[in-house]
Amino acid sequence: MVLNVKMVDYPLVNWPEKSGGYKVVQFDSDEYPYLRFSIKSKEFTDFHQFILERFAREIGVECTKISGLYGLIPALPTNVPYRMIGAGICDLNLEKHIATFGGNSRDYTIGINQDHLQRFMMKFPEWQIR
Repeated sequence: MVLNVKMVDYPLVNWPEKSGGYKVVQFDSDEYPYLRFSIKSKEFTDFHQFILERFAREIGVECTKISGLYGLIPALPTNVPYRMIGAGICDLNLEKHIATFGGNSRDYTIGINQDHLQRFMMKFPEWQIR
């Protein structure tokens, strides 16, 4: 049974205010690719699990817990129309509209999802996404 989450127009991406290196998490629904950046640049102290928890609050759901590399970590419930499908880092140049993705999340044992990036590029053709 899918939880009745009110489908509203959530922003597809939360672009940071400054260029730099950020952790990112890729989410998907049946309709849209979503990308969420960490709050802090450079230090990468904003872990993927915190990005996921903020997205869960944004869409109005409570996280479940799953086993991660170092213990329990938050996850989206399976009965919502959103899925976490990738995580890693992004070197972002806002002025030149260039986003270079790579890396992975050790906790979630998942990397950047290339299919998601392809769908994302269709929504943001002015960006060079690598």
